[in-house]
Amino acid sequence: MLERFTRSFAIVPDAAVDAYEIEGRAIHYSTPALIRGRGSSGKITEWYEIIDQDAMKNCDMADVPMLLEHDRKEIIARSRGGSLQFDNKLDGLYIRAKMTTNKGRDVWESVRAGLLSSFSFAFPADSEIVRDGTHDGLPLMRVLSIRRLLDVSVVVDPAYSGAFANARSVDVVDSMLHTERMKQKIRILLEGQ
Repeated sequence: MLERFTRSFAIVPDAAVDAYEIEGRAIHYSTPALIRGRGSSGKITEWYEIIDQDAMKNCDMADVPMLLEHDRKEIIARSRGGSLQFDNKLDGLYIRAKMTTNKGRDVWESVRAGLLSSFSFAFPADSEIVRDGTHDGLPLMRVLSIRRLLDVSVVVDPAYSGAFANARSVDVVDSMLHTERMKQKIRILLEGQ
């Protein structure tokens, strides 16, 4: 199975949206977001993450499904069919989705009623991510390039609040932090000679 990261952002409603359409910002650029994840060892890891303004520049979005809670059993919109459209702006990636299925209309009703208020997106773990110092005393990871958008989902949890990342994705971050600590130890040992 493809390793993937998932991230959530609040739906920013648009009063001008037609019936049975959901529109909002799916990805917010250049803003630190606290990520909490539990690795396969059970250890909770926290870090801040920034999606770079150019991260989606060369991203493959030709066949992106819109799902509910990342559940691939029922697709409620899809870019390949034209019911899901993207608009890459300076502050983020915006989407407009036409809800053409019964499930999609149920989701639209839930968004309209305020029961669902967030978007989440999934991208491959092999996207270009670098450690970029710290923010508020925690590691800061910068997502420089996302090669493919795996899905966009309407989710219950608001933007990052209490979110737990995919277990394998946390292991990737733990591995990056461990590698960086090892490099620092080696540097200190070499400088001491």
